[in-house]
Amino acid sequence: MRRSERVAGLCAACAGSVRRVPEFRTEGGLLVRAGGHHDGVARALVHRLKYQGEVGAARPRAALMAAVIEPTPGVLVPVPRALLRRARFGIDPAVELAQRLGLLLGWPVRDVLQPAPWWPRHAGKPRSGRASSVPRFRLLRDAGAPTILVDDVVTTGATAAAAAEALGHGPGRVIAAVAAGKVP
Repeated sequence: MRRSERVAGLCAACAGSVRRVPEFRTEGGLLVRAGGHHDGVARALVHRLKYQGEVGAARPRAALMAAVIEPTPGVLVPVPRALLRRARFGIDPAVELAQRLGLLLGWPVRDVLQPAPWWPRHAGKPRSGRASSVPRFRLLRDAGAPTILVDDVVTTGATAAAAAEALGHGPGRVIAAVAAGKVP
């Protein structure tokens, strides 16, 4: 991102500090397009949204995400948070991001995945420790296509791959658009 670009809700200096992440494929083949590397301002915005329930933090994150998504219309499907975490923090960051992104792009948002009540927390675990905590999702209804999964962070891609599997799509047919990404 050029330092002179403005992003909704961010000053030019903050927007310019967000490091780009080239699109990449996870080990399972899922194409990931991230609106910024998971550090600095991008990480702070994700944290404010995810753990402090500041829905206003979704606005600049969605703007950064919109900049990396192909203009071909699709259906936005949030990757839902575990139900107990949603209750604890009062928010589902992927839903907030998908709704903001849908408004920016004019695309529909469909909540079609039901998460398990709980799964072990991934945050802070090394990649090797995440395999045992992959969440499971149940498909409530067909989302339509093309499907774009929306989540707050992709690290290994295991959660997004589980969501793609629940949708009945192979990872090659689904794009994960995330608010912040860690390059594998």
